[in-house]
Amino acid sequence: MNNYQMNDESKKRGILLTYLKRYRKKKTIQMQNLISDLLNILNDGKKITRKQLLALKYFLLREREFTGFDADDLLNFFQPILKTNNNNDKSKDHKSNATTPTPLPDFL
Repeated sequence: MNNYQMNDESKKRGILLTYLKRYRKKKTIQMQNLISDLLNILNDGKKITRKQLLALKYFLLREREFTGFDADDLLNFFQPILKTNNNNDKSKDHKSNATTPTPLPDFL
């Protein structure tokens, strides 16, 4: 990872942490557990999933910094702190290794 990528990742992490801390202070938001979990993940230097970020999209898209963004723009913006797919999806492997079903014997 080069210096630019590292700085970009830490910058995006810092931006999201700032908003999460702000949301945690608002007791009317009912997703406090998710917000706390994401704060812990990001503070530990780990990456979050696409689904976790999208859970926050309605809050983030209302922020001045993201005016004119849609969900795809938000995902692209925070790409450096999102977990990537590693193409080791077991469900895909399972489907590719599936055998043809055997017919049931006739009972008549």
